[in-house]
Amino acid sequence: MKQPAGLTWDAVRVSLDSADDVLKQLGDKSGAVIEDPREACLYWLVAPGAAEGWTLPHPVLQQGAFVPVPPAPRTEGPAVHWRVPPGPGRGLTDALRLHTALLEATGGREDPIRAAWFPFIVHASDCPTCRHRPTACATGLTRWTRYKEALATARGRKMTGTQRPE
Repeated sequence: MKQPAGLTWDAVRVSLDSADDVLKQLGDKSGAVIEDPREACLYWLVAPGAAEGWTLPHPVLQQGAFVPVPPAPRTEGPAVHWRVPPGPGRGLTDALRLHTALLEATGGREDPIRAAWFPFIVHASDCPTCRHRPTACATGLTRWTRYKEALATARGRKMTGTQRPE
């Protein structure tokens, strides 16, 4: 049954090709983990907002997203099941530990688009000038340009000059 994320937990979705390494690194420090064989992924549950701003290539499902949550006793597939069942002292995973394990499992690789977007949006949310025109100050323009360059690189195009927001 699908449950809404963002209320009592957020979920970090990790593909099965990285998940076993993450489980090994966390060991007994892992909280409860859901396995979805059909989607070939595991979900780690973390405190709401604890993974805010992560720039890893693993989606963080927050408010507005739904996660398949199995019944408590289901610990085997082929359907969605608990890979690491919840229990006393085993609920949410510490987000910092999970982040560290995910960095190790991905060889330190972060998503370049998210890594560029996050500093821009944090600046724009605190800058009264950028709130009205995102590139009206030097810092906003620099961070916006880095974001657009990362986006263009990901799409296989080269940026020409300083491209401003549409």
